[in-house]
Amino acid sequence: MFSLKLALKNKCMPLMRGVVVGAALLGSGQLPAVAAPQWCNGTLSNLQINAAGDVFVQPSWLGNMVIVCNVNQNAGAITPAICMNWVTLMRSAVQRGAQTWMQYADAPACNAMPTYSSAPYPWYIMMVN
Repeated sequence: MFSLKLALKNKCMPLMRGVVVGAALLGSGQLPAVAAPQWCNGTLSNLQINAAGDVFVQPSWLGNMVIVCNVNQNAGAITPAICMNWVTLMRSAVQRGAQTWMQYADAPACNAMPTYSSAPYPWYIMMVN
């Protein structure tokens, strides 16, 4: 009987440590970034296109620049034609202060997104109002 209790204790200790660490992270508000589909909502500012054709924008949900597409060449599944349409949409959203949704197929939480060229490309951009 004692060996069964000891075996159960040894098997459960790693699980309990994980629960304690998870509870500590949850309590601190510091959850690890996990990649999954994301729908990020907010306003856009600081639309930028560099000499290489990379398009960046600063979404309010992150507070730093993210890459969106490239006007000269395919960026993932995003063609230059789609990119130019997105530039037009984002320019209007910036001018109007409109709410937007940017959807990412596989990315960390919106507020934990990598920045600049390290950010994933969005799957779509929608202007709400």
